[in-house]
Amino acid sequence: MVFTSFVKFSIHLALAGVGQCEGPTKMGSTTCFCPRSTRKGNSVVLFRENQAESIEDAAELEGLLPPKAGPNFRYHTDESKESTEGHRISKELVSMVRGRKTTRDIILWVEEQIVPANGTKFAVDVVSQTLLDIGSKSFTHLITVLERYGQIISKLCPDEEMQLLLMDEVSAYWKNSTQMTAIAIDRMMGYRLISNLAIVKWVFSPANVDQFHVSDRPWE
Repeated sequence: MVFTSFVKFSIHLALAGVGQCEGPTKMGSTTCFCPRSTRKGNSVVLFRENQAESIEDAAELEGLLPPKAGPNFRYHTDESKESTEGHRISKELVSMVRGRKTTRDIILWVEEQIVPANGTKFAVDVVSQTLLDIGSKSFTHLITVLERYGQIISKLCPDEEMQLLLMDEVSAYWKNSTQMTAIAIDRMMGYRLISNLAIVKWVFSPANVDQFHVSDRPWE
């Protein structure tokens, strides 16, 4: 229980941030805008729009605003972009979900068609990104996706190495929202798709120490 609480604290401290800040603030050697936030329970409400309005007469400061907290779906369908094997597989997975294919059917499809042809890491990439996108509309959508299709992720990520890769995919998908990164990883831990030890190792890995602990990355 104590260790689980420590893990949750580590996630939210490293990814979600703590505190409230308004206006331009010195962080390290770079001036940036910390998103002004309010807390209601465990949620953080971001007022990026409020900050944008406060500097609307100073266009040169717009570059200092944090990015909009939207998803970054790697396999988004766009006519201007070349369609890849990942796009094709992602589209097929979406069709299977919409067609209410069973979890077992999807697992068999992944194990028999995707993994042999492309490898497990590629499968984790496409499947996790696609399921995250399906569940990106709201917290309820995310929970529904994890409840219905969590076994697919569990099959692909049975050990620490693959769980670290899974968290990299979550972070990449929600790269513009550290709050959603923390929420998604926390829920995956709750459904036992990711172990406590894997989370601690990921949060304090060299790449993430630079990103979350000693950089000028804005808090959320």
